[in-house]
Amino acid sequence: MSITISDLGFEYKNGNNKVKALSNISITIEYGSFTAIVGETGSGKSTLLRILAGFENGYSGKINLGELKKSDIRMVFQYPEYQLFEDYVLKDVMFGPKNMGLSPEEAEDKAIWALDTVGLEEKYWDRSPFKLSGGQKRLVAIAGILAMKPKVVLLDESTAGLDPFHARKIMEIFKQLNSEGTTVIIVTHSMEDVLEYADFVVALNRGRVMTDGKEGTVNTFEYFTKCVDDEKNVPNSIKLLSSLHEKGYNVHVDRFKYEESIEEVIRMVREYGGANWR
Repeated sequence: MSITISDLGFEYKNGNNKVKALSNISITIEYGSFTAIVGETGSGKSTLLRILAGFENGYSGKINLGELKKSDIRMVFQYPEYQLFEDYVLKDVMFGPKNMGLSPEEAEDKAIWALDTVGLEEKYWDRSPFKLSGGQKRLVAIAGILAMKPKVVLLDESTAGLDPFHARKIMEIFKQLNSEGTTVIIVTHSMEDVLEYADFVVALNRGRVMTDGKEGTVNTFEYFTKCVDDEKNVPNSIKLLSSLHEKGYNVHVDRFKYEESIEEVIRMVREYGGANWR
């Protein structure tokens, strides 16, 4: 089964003018996939995510959720402060399950499971979420979503502004959930995350689908230079392997994931014995 988006269009008002944010978007997102939506700033990525989350109306076209209900889809915002409002952490994470009709005891069980899943230590559970660090706030916001057991999680730049440790920690959480069957759809400027985690990529440009495809057909240097707004955002692994290949070294340029690229460079160094470098 899948989420099918057909001829999706959306306009918003800017003063007296109408701005077309999305034009004729048609994509299919398979249940259980880890899909990345990429593109330059203003390409319509977040608008598409907000429509899927049910936060925007007045769009044209059709969205078929298949067997899903709207309540099966939850969104984690870029700024966790938008999702935090209770006096202390555990109460904040309990809010969603209680709002779904669960008893206080059931809601607390869900919240404790979610907080354990994201790895936030128990000593923080009785503290105000607003007095936590940025990374900890993000974990609380994610826990609040996970506690509702969504079948689809939407992530809007959810690691933006985080240090590499916390960013990777959050991505690993969603990688694990995805491996357990949760559909993950992420809007991101991090091409490193796209390579590492996504098995399906949708690239937008000025509100239109530029390209999409399964992993292996889109992970090329040429693809990423087209899909990002600045060549510096092309993943370092792609730039490194492509540069070595262009210099004539026997290197496989399709080993783009972080660990794969390291292994490929080590293999190449051993092959050349560290000699004759150019």
